[in-house]
Amino acid sequence: MLHDFLEKNIQNKLNILYVIHARKFTTRKELNELLHLSVSGINSLISEINIEIKELATISKNSSYLYITFHKDTDISSLIHLICQNSDILHCLKFFITNDDKQPFVSFYEQNFLTQSSAYRIRNACHKYLLSVGLDLSQNKVCGEEYRIRFLISLLYYKYGIDCCGFDTDSIYITRNFILKTNQTISIEYLNRVSTELGYFECLFMLSWKRKQYPVKIPYFNYFDKLKELFIYKEMKTMLKSSLEPILNINFSEDDYDYLYLVYCCTNNCLFADKWTQQDIVQTHSTVFSDNIFNDLVRKFQNVFSKDIHISHPFKATLIYFYKKCLLELSCLIPDEHFYVYSKRNETTQVIYKLLSNVLQDWRKSNHLKFEIDKSHIFYLSLQFEFILYQRTMPVPIYILSDLNAELEVMTLYLNNHFSSRSALVTPLLINVQNIEFLYFQKNCIIITPKKFEYFLASKISTEHNTFIPISIEINSHELNDINNAFEHYKKIYFLDYINSLL
Repeated sequence: MLHDFLEKNIQNKLNILYVIHARKFTTRKELNELLHLSVSGINSLISEINIEIKELATISKNSSYLYITFHKDTDISSLIHLICQNSDILHCLKFFITNDDKQPFVSFYEQNFLTQSSAYRIRNACHKYLLSVGLDLSQNKVCGEEYRIRFLISLLYYKYGIDCCGFDTDSIYITRNFILKTNQTISIEYLNRVSTELGYFECLFMLSWKRKQYPVKIPYFNYFDKLKELFIYKEMKTMLKSSLEPILNINFSEDDYDYLYLVYCCTNNCLFADKWTQQDIVQTHSTVFSDNIFNDLVRKFQNVFSKDIHISHPFKATLIYFYKKCLLELSCLIPDEHFYVYSKRNETTQVIYKLLSNVLQDWRKSNHLKFEIDKSHIFYLSLQFEFILYQRTMPVPIYILSDLNAELEVMTLYLNNHFSSRSALVTPLLINVQNIEFLYFQKNCIIITPKKFEYFLASKISTEHNTFIPISIEINSHELNDINNAFEHYKKIYFLDYINSLL
């Protein structure tokens, strides 16, 4: 959500970096189509980006392609952080968070060489954003519940490189060593390499002592007490008391333990990941499904898709993963580390996204939830649901025709190995034995036959609504590509038919 509040110039630069990094190689034309920027605008932005990231990387041009050349052992997050250092909106948020002595706003815009009119436009944008995530301003200082302020501070540092709390290498080292003590299957090398995935959790974890002077209180909700019955809560408290508190020379309160457990529950992390048993997983599912708000979400999905969808294990795992980010309506503050290039242009994904957005909007309204769910979380959920729902669509009919039984057997075996039985229904037909007249009335299917029957079958098969593919005995790469393209075409048709039947 915060991305949408940033300056347009900053948004465009970030989007250019995201696309080039995701695509590896891209063109100005593709950037123009994806981001709706003019070629001259793209050239100008790339020149600015190269100045800002010159210490770490360069956007280079090879022939007609654009690509990123990294100069050091770094990643895309470091480049994003460099770009964001030039965002007045992000620095204004930092000012409001760190303004403990409640300095007047003029001190911010004079220090940043802003005109008064520009500064107040920035202030209004920041205030609007804070209200959208459950926070507010009072005397030029962010106010609200401490746990939400911590989630915002972590978001600013993890996603944008804006440090409001003095995150340092010693604290990161302490955090990662604590993680190692909870999980015997990982190493420090692993944690150093996956900071993009686990960094948000690490920031929130460090704030448990870096903002100890600001008391934290998790609002009561019955479901949280049930979650604390899982083995993780007791294990975490024991480990914190024995391994972290002595090192920091502090004593956490029960509220601190609750905060850290909330952080564990709603973020990606690997604490105690090697300790889970099947019984623990069953207990967790039972606990989550006993929550009234979650159950209402399940029912709304059942009403749209089917009553039995909750039986599916992928559905359970997907929805629980989504719901954990919705605890205390924190999804508006929890970042999604992905950037979606292809799927945002994919028709089927867009249909699912709109469908899920409507379901979630209805769910929020029914349960009086105040804050918007970050669109990136809905998009991630849409991608997962798309894969789940594809398993419920009709398989693509593929007919294989030949006059030799041996050829039919081999070609059927080949295609059954190439496509799963859920996605394709392969039917062999012996031309000189079985009646094939019915094929003329078929729609949305693939018909494959040796090339020697190409002209004979042309009059017996409707090519208006089907795809007729003559092949050689060896099925070369060109022919296989034709089969794959036809399969994807009809799979999409059957999927959209299924989705439209739900609307």
